[in-house]
Amino acid sequence: MDAASAKRIKRNLVFFKENITQLSKVMDKLIETDSIRMEEKAEILAEKSLDTQCHILLELLMKRGGFDSLIEALKISGNGHVADKILNTDVCCRKDKTQLQKEDSFFVFDDRKEEIIQLIKERELVKMRYNELSNKYKTIKSDNETKSDDIKILKEEIDSLRYQLAEVEKKASNIKDELEKRDKEKGKHVELRPKLFKDRKDVGMDAVDGPLEELPNDVRGHVDSEGLLFRWKSRLQP
Repeated sequence: MDAASAKRIKRNLVFFKENITQLSKVMDKLIETDSIRMEEKAEILAEKSLDTQCHILLELLMKRGGFDSLIEALKISGNGHVADKILNTDVCCRKDKTQLQKEDSFFVFDDRKEEIIQLIKERELVKMRYNELSNKYKTIKSDNETKSDDIKILKEEIDSLRYQLAEVEKKASNIKDELEKRDKEKGKHVELRPKLFKDRKDVGMDAVDGPLEELPNDVRGHVDSEGLLFRWKSRLQP
């Protein structure tokens, strides 16, 4: 947009914001002339304040161009009085340089103000999201620590039971080995002695003089020695 057209808009900035109607229809016409895009209209209308909507639209047109399209859109949408005010603004007369600087500064300041407001909104959204994720992280961390402690305790119990089981199995194996060893040491004579000598007092010495030839040699010698000792004890008794 040329400098003169931009000046006309800036000098009528307040009038434009206070008197504009059917801004959506104005933007529809600007879309038809390719002055703005449909998504840009949606972004502008997303702003709550009409003042902000007008500001964004005019700033966009001054950067991109489209003065004539704006005037036409104003007239078609029932804002002919706004269009006339802009067109009738004299920008050729001598103007105090300081005043022009003030107008430019006002526009820039207003633009920066809207930017700051937008940044504040974004900051609040980011802060909200941060708090949400922070709380979620703390909850997950706490749950994991609790589960970790439970797993540690369970592992210790399992290790203890495994050790106890190994000790029991070891003791059982030792007892089994000991019993097998005793059985081997006793042999057949351990099994036969109760049978041979259980009735010694009742039957007397003759019980010892049984058929020794039927016994194994090691058992026969043992039985013979026992019988001899029994005979001598009997003779010495009164």
